[in-house]
Amino acid sequence: MSRYNLFFDESNCSRDDRTVYVRNLDNRVTSEILWELFSQVGNVKDVYLPPLGKDKNELPFALVTFKTIHSPIFASEMLSGISLFGRPISVQPKGKSMHSNLFMELKKSGKLAFQIESDMMRRDMADTRRSYDQRYDNKRSYY
Repeated sequence: MSRYNLFFDESNCSRDDRTVYVRNLDNRVTSEILWELFSQVGNVKDVYLPPLGKDKNELPFALVTFKTIHSPIFASEMLSGISLFGRPISVQPKGKSMHSNLFMELKKSGKLAFQIESDMMRRDMADTRRSYDQRYDNKRSYY
């Protein structure tokens, strides 16, 4: 399956194929916050945020299920690394889903959308130079 196969038959897909695993969440994150965040990248069907245990060192996680099969890989690409309450969250397709292998291959090869964008920014910024204002003896802006 390609990354965004729009003609894929979703009738034989399991719930796991439409679910992402979200970890490194802050204790203040609620299911409503996750619903709002993940609805930016797809139609959310369900958000499962288990209750916190007695162990304060235990970091909460969540499972977000989408209505369509294409949303998990897109959500993993777009939202992994987003900061919630000062913590960068990790988003990846649920372990035994059809997307998990594809996501890991893209991650290893550096072909995830945010990796490509950061590489492009790094490459573009390498050629920038700062202009120098001789009148005031200071650096101005990039050009």
